[in-house]
Amino acid sequence: MAVSTSSGLITPILKSADTLTVSDISKLSRQLIRKARDGIIQPPEFQGGSFTISNLGMYGIREFTAIVNPPQVAILAVGTGLPEACISTSFTENEITFSTYLTLTLSNDSRCVSEVAAGSFLKYVCSLLGDCPYILLDGDPTSLLLKGNNLSQLDEFDNLMLSQVNVDVVQTMS
Repeated sequence: MAVSTSSGLITPILKSADTLTVSDISKLSRQLIRKARDGIIQPPEFQGGSFTISNLGMYGIREFTAIVNPPQVAILAVGTGLPEACISTSFTENEITFSTYLTLTLSNDSRCVSEVAAGSFLKYVCSLLGDCPYILLDGDPTSLLLKGNNLSQLDEFDNLMLSQVNVDVVQTMS
C-alpha cells in the first residue's frame, strides 16, 4: 500500500498478505499507516515489497496511473467507486439497479513480469471483484459472506463497504 506522509510517499509492507484474513489486513494496515504518518515506521516495515496498491479513490480521483516503486514489479492504482444505473431485464419486468464501478490501472516492470502475465492477473482481479455480489470478510466463506444489505458486520471495515463492484479495466505497461 502507498501512504502519503508529510515527508512524502512511503510504502509500508504487509508481509505474507496472502495468508492474512481481511480483518488482519485491516488492523495491520491501520497500524502501519499510523506509524508511517507519525514518522516511527522502521525500515523492515517498508522495505522488501514486490507489489503496491495505491488508492486515490477517497479523493474522488476516477482513474490514475501509478509509477512502479523499484525494486517492486507492479503497482495497482485504484480509482473512486462511482454508482451507475444498470438496466437488468428479467422474465417479469425491467429493473433499474445501481452498481459501483471503479477503475483499476496496473503498471508493471516488463523486465520482471510479461504483459501477458500482468493482463491475466488484472483480468483475474477484475473477475473476483466484478462477479461477486457480496464481500468475503474472513475465514470460512460459508459463514462470513455478507449478502444484500446485511452490513452490520462491517463496522471495523469502513473501507470495504461494497455490496457489488463492477470494474472498468485500464492496463498500463511500463
